[in-house]
Amino acid sequence: MKLLSVLSRQMRLLRTISHLKPRQIAYQLIRRLGPKRRLSVPAGVTPSLGLRLAPTLPRHCGGEAWALTFIGVRKTFDPSRFDWASMDLDKLWRYNLHYFDYLHEPGRNNGPELIESWIAA
Repeated sequence: MKLLSVLSRQMRLLRTISHLKPRQIAYQLIRRLGPKRRLSVPAGVTPSLGLRLAPTLPRHCGGEAWALTFIGVRKTFDPSRFDWASMDLDKLWRYNLHYFDYLHEPGRNNGPELIESWIAA
């Protein structure tokens, strides 16, 4: 059983190699058989694996449930006829509108109505 496993791995390797260019095979041999490279960290520097991201800007709806601001453009909508495909707004603004990230803003209580309006549109 073990011999069969070894043979199947060798056949898979041969099938794989048959599709490679000579320079790809050479690179793989050099990379696998060559000396292992180790990264060195200068003395006094502590290596860090995490990323430090800038804090996000706080967003809040400003008390108006049917007003939205994206990329510096504020638009107030009429709840009875909310225009989800308004052509007077640019594509990036509409992208943010359809992304629904604003539903997480503190003070925004009309999330279900916005979602129902979007589905109905």
